[in-house]
Amino acid sequence: MPHPFDTFLTSGFLPVITKPTRIAHTTTTLIGNINISTKRRPNIHSAILTIDIDHHLPIITIVGCDTYIINNKPKIIH
Repeated sequence: MPHPFDTFLTSGFLPVITKPTRIAHTTTTLIGNINISTKRRPNIHSAILTIDIDHHLPIITIVGCDTYIINNKPKIIH
């Protein structure tokens, strides 16, 4: 049976966070994954917030997307 990470990769998804997000006294672990499709590569910014509240660090991902303005002219009915 394939590893779940391999399944994500072969399906065209990549992780946006690759550093540990859970920090304990003797171990670190990457949890709380966000995966994106590689079919469309939008403008993506990700970060691990180093806030000393808990041993789980919050993560954030901002995805930029294309916006289109369609010039809809009002219809005049006589």
